[in-house]
Amino acid sequence: MSTAKDTQSALHFGARLAFERKRLSLSQKDAAEYCGVRREMWGRYERGDAEPGVGVLEHFCALGAKPGVLLGTKALEDVDAAHAVLDEIAAQLGLFNRMHELEGIGAQLLRDRAALLGDPYERKYSSRSPDVSPWSFQSIHQWLSQSPYFLPSTDQLERVIERLEFALSVSGKDMEPYDKAAAILKLCQEAKNCPTEREAERALNLRVREVVERVQRQAPRTLQVSTLRPKKFPP
Repeated sequence: MSTAKDTQSALHFGARLAFERKRLSLSQKDAAEYCGVRREMWGRYERGDAEPGVGVLEHFCALGAKPGVLLGTKALEDVDAAHAVLDEIAAQLGLFNRMHELEGIGAQLLRDRAALLGDPYERKYSSRSPDVSPWSFQSIHQWLSQSPYFLPSTDQLERVIERLEFALSVSGKDMEPYDKAAAILKLCQEAKNCPTEREAERALNLRVREVVERVQRQAPRTLQVSTLRPKKFPP
């Protein structure tokens, strides 16, 4: 038999449950479907007439609900610290102005994980972690690739090197190792920023030609004639 204290505690938990649901922009029907219960039962949770089981709470947290808020304590989760770390990582990568894209990826990842956890077949037979999916990998890889410090793919790097080396050999010129490495990275970055593969090919050909022409315009380094003559010693 529940006491008045138990009822008050349940009501407090129901209010926190409703708060998190509204923060995630979910209706009672959506939250109930994601967590595998009827909408009427979810309403009872929020009114304090019933308490959700562990499985329901796991699914709700997979949607993005904060355990610390649900349990009424901040000791279980330090969201501010996590955000500070992500902000610093984005700043170091030169992607701080694209933090909103990372937040969108995180929200989608939570929805994917919730869908996977809500599917008994996937949960039973999938060998992958619920936190890993091809969609999330591609999205995060694309986000990181916008950083100026992100190295290009092996195929793209090989193509740029081959194109530049061929153009230099035809012109009969060469570049200093440091200048060549800097030019290759810059060519890769410019090709990566093109919206289509065709435009990337066109831009690469144009930029390689410009690099070679610039090398051809540079004055060749020659030794002074006096340094080649042997010194004469007095008899």
